[in-house]
Amino acid sequence: MRTLANLKTGETANIINIKISGDGFINRLYALGIKPNSKVKMIRNHRFFPLHICVGMTEIVMRKKYAKEIIVG
Repeated sequence: MRTLANLKTGETANIINIKISGDGFINRLYALGIKPNSKVKMIRNHRFFPLHICVGMTEIVMRKKYAKEIIVG
């Protein structure tokens, strides 16, 4: 099972599933374009910093603990 946190800088993948609990946070992710079947590109994945991703035309910085709950393929 590959997660968003496992993508390397420059890699692109499709979001398959989101396992994060809490309707409010899920709704926020959907509003930003992070939802199943969306294409996501990893702009920066550094060991000590949050992830920097691009979904469509939106760039987002996300904590790794949340990225580990997003399944990609």
